[in-house]
Amino acid sequence: MSSTSDIARLKHRFRTIYRVEIDVDTSYVDVLSIQGDDVLDGKYTGTHLLPSWMQGQLAVLSVFPNPPPVRTVADIGSRMGPGLFWIVQPTKET
Repeated sequence: MSSTSDIARLKHRFRTIYRVEIDVDTSYVDVLSIQGDDVLDGKYTGTHLLPSWMQGQLAVLSVFPNPPPVRTVADIGSRMGPGLFWIVQPTKET
């Protein structure tokens, strides 16, 4: 798992952090904001219904094999497990 300092660094640089879980059997997606806006919180029937910026970040993180180890990409997020991701929403300045 990522350390507390990793999460603190992400909170400092970005407005909202999302926990995104994709059910590997159904492709349903559960989005939960950890910090910031909760406007995207909810259940989705597929990643195609997510905002394009989030789809892109999931695509980048999905390239990595399932952890361990946890894979983190600066300014994007982390792949925590099969179908489990921490995604950061960039601020308007980035």
